[in-house]
Amino acid sequence: MSFLSADELADLGFRSYGRDVLIDRHALFFGANRITLGDNVRIDCFSMISAGPKGIVIGSHIHISSGVYIYGTGDTVELRDFCGLSPGAKLFTATDDFSEGYLRGPQVPREYRKLKTGRVILGENVQIGAGAIVLPGVELGRNASLGALSLLSKSVLPDRVVAGIPAKELSVRDGKLADRLMSDFLKAWNRVE
Repeated sequence: MSFLSADELADLGFRSYGRDVLIDRHALFFGANRITLGDNVRIDCFSMISAGPKGIVIGSHIHISSGVYIYGTGDTVELRDFCGLSPGAKLFTATDDFSEGYLRGPQVPREYRKLKTGRVILGENVQIGAGAIVLPGVELGRNASLGALSLLSKSVLPDRVVAGIPAKELSVRDGKLADRLMSDFLKAWNRVE
């Protein structure tokens, strides 16, 4: 991987970014002035992040793998600390409604389309599996996980593991252990500072 230099990172024009941010030079950003990045963020090659008027907030200690697409043109996207997006994951804040006879696509004026929009919120320590899709209006609670190649259209409670098309609950994670490990990591991280 070939990460941007400090000067190249500054030239992207993010709203703000923290320390230890690594961005591959083949990642794309649209509306960078509406994107906030925390500390210890890594964004790998061939990812695309598009921020609309409501912006995108990416917390700290986050890895966005290769080929991840975050479409924030319809509403806010928030990735809280310790989130991970596996290769090919996609987050949408807007989508055409295909259930009725409306026209579709960005080349068609909005009055001929029926759009569903909504924010996407990933709580602390949420993991999105490879190739999974998160649709508008979804929130994944703290420590939740979405399995690979899943389609998620409904919010997920904390500590839940969900997967499938459509995604259904499979199990419950040990949220107390995950919270303790995040706390221990942050203590060690802050000592290094």
